[in-house]
Amino acid sequence: MAYIPTPGDLSECGYSSQGQQGVDALVHVREWLERVATHSHCAYAVVAGNHDVGNFVGCPYPVSAEGVERWRGVYGSGVVTHKNEGREKGQAGATDSGADTDAAHTDTPAPSPLGGWVYDIPPRGHASDTESDTVCGQVAWRLIGLNSMVYGHPEMGQSQQQWLDGVLATTPADTPLVLFQHTPFSLDRPGDTDPSVAVPYSALYWTGAAGDRCRALTSLTRHRVRLVATGHTHQGRTSSIPCVSTDASTPCLPCVWCPPMCGLGVESDSLPGWDSDTTGYLRHTLSLSPPTVANANGPNEAQDTVRTDTVWVQPISRTLTFNPKQET
Repeated sequence: MAYIPTPGDLSECGYSSQGQQGVDALVHVREWLERVATHSHCAYAVVAGNHDVGNFVGCPYPVSAEGVERWRGVYGSGVVTHKNEGREKGQAGATDSGADTDAAHTDTPAPSPLGGWVYDIPPRGHASDTESDTVCGQVAWRLIGLNSMVYGHPEMGQSQQQWLDGVLATTPADTPLVLFQHTPFSLDRPGDTDPSVAVPYSALYWTGAAGDRCRALTSLTRHRVRLVATGHTHQGRTSSIPCVSTDASTPCLPCVWCPPMCGLGVESDSLPGWDSDTTGYLRHTLSLSPPTVANANGPNEAQDTVRTDTVWVQPISRTLTFNPKQET
């Protein structure tokens, strides 16, 4: 089954201060994604970026409840397929276009009002829109999308963390997870994932404050997360930042940064640098092999793997040097 997740910044000016111009930009991209999904017979999912709903708290043009509501008004739950119709805007799997998710599991958690979502992929051979699969509730992979731009917001950050904890509480321990959000958990800097270390202003634009970000990371490291896929940095990196965690004793989460598709590369003193100065996209292949025959120690677990391939498209046309400075 093909599935198109986008790691945010679908628009250049979707945040609330841009008014109707921002809404029109978000709608334009949604209509394009719907055409792609219909033509390709696949699902797509979106998470909000800073250009869509606003920057982190503490930066110019910060995220606001109004900006998030505008995003939800255009993209609904954030998960859409090409074939199903009929739910009202704002319900699980719906947008104001009438498109609907094809995830049919009754135990799939409802989307977050802040733009978070869950998409369950059934085992191969199970049709996701059949009654038997709904009853069985079998899930091969669980995909989770978060609105990372609310990290650090006094109300929305806490609300999203509560939603995430609820999602993880309903996730079976043996279910592999893939997380999509706009911003990376770490820039591979000392103290990046230590909540007691203050984030310098030069890095705040890229990761947000440590509190909510590290709380989400701590919750995720307790589960079977196989990949964290992000955007935001305009740099493609699949090897130099292999994993992140909040503690040396907790499992690391493998991370990838999606390269830009807009043709604009970014250099910054806070960023480690890209793998290639080329536009492109990432192709993730999720595999789940059935358990092997039980041995004397009991049944073996199913083997889950994620393979990520970078598809380079064309050289970056322009490079921007961006080092955020705190206004005085």
